Amino acid sequence: MKALLTHYGVPFRKTHDLPELVLSLPKESAVPDAVGDLTALTDAGVSARYPDDLVEYDRALTEALVNQARVVEAAVEAELRAQEWVPEEPGQASQQPDA
Repeated sequence: MKALLTHYGVPFRKTHDLPELVLSLPKESAVPDAVGDLTALTDAGVSARYPDDLVEYDRALTEALVNQARVVEAAVEAELRAQEWVPEEPGQASQQPDA
């Protein structure tokens, strides 16, 4: 998310608050619609960093949070690739025919 904000030249404060970061994206970004509400993912990430606030998650919720994190990663990466800011996967470029 921060790479995408950096790409767009949007300043952001030092935070792990994903909803805040998503709201900072420019209107033309497709990421907010792709990722939905990231409050639970942020809460889980913050909880894991601070042992006094540690919350135990059951398997189903843990899997849902991991899947949401994957959706976020894929959406951000797709937008960066579309903007040609992230190189193709290793090996993909070499599969293209020589000019």
